[in-house]
Amino acid sequence: MTTSATRRMVLGMILAVSATAAATITPDERACQAGRGRAVYDMIAVEAACIRRCRARADADCRLDADTAAGRCVVRAKAHAQRTLLGAACRRDCPECYGGCGPDVAAGEIEYSSGLVGTFASIVYCASGPTPAEARCTQQVGRAAAWFARQHGRCFVRCHAGGCDGAGAGDVRTTRCTDRASRRAAAAIDAGCTHRGMPPACYGGRTGETWIDLVRSAVDNGRAVIYCGSPSGAFVD
Repeated sequence: MTTSATRRMVLGMILAVSATAAATITPDERACQAGRGRAVYDMIAVEAACIRRCRARADADCRLDADTAAGRCVVRAKAHAQRTLLGAACRRDCPECYGGCGPDVAAGEIEYSSGLVGTFASIVYCASGPTPAEARCTQQVGRAAAWFARQHGRCFVRCHAGGCDGAGAGDVRTTRCTDRASRRAAAAIDAGCTHRGMPPACYGGRTGETWIDLVRSAVDNGRAVIYCGSPSGAFVD
């Protein structure tokens, strides 16, 4: 073997070891990330319920940026998440990629996730003055979408807490978990918007599968942040 070839081989080994080290997280960091995931998905579900309860009342003021019942409900959900997001689960260790586990980091996650809920709600409740049939459809979309967001997220929480890569595709059990949840949520939406209700025109023909794909994409985009520093598939046995 030539000197240059030997050098390339040694350099490759060094880079591989460095990459593995950089991608490794400790059990305590993993526990912190799983706790963050649980808190985020629980907050999303609670905020969605705040909005859904308000929308169930005809002519209710459901603005989230005002002193309304829905707004106060969301504020309480965010306050609870602020206490729990990086709380007990992160006492032993905080992942370096978080840049700290202080209140500012928690607040950033909360505002981001809460913003996604508000944006999604504006799409779900797009009809102005919906008919009773349209209202039943929108309520079912809101309920099923929030349930799926929490279930889908929790599938990866379990996966990550158990040692797999929560930022990646997960393991076989995770795939089964998310597939079951998506089928159930999509079927609930389709039933609520065909048999028991009617989709408003602003839905543009979206099906249960379309709605669930939107939710899945939003949750998956956030997993890389929650599970940062997680080993990629190349480093998982």
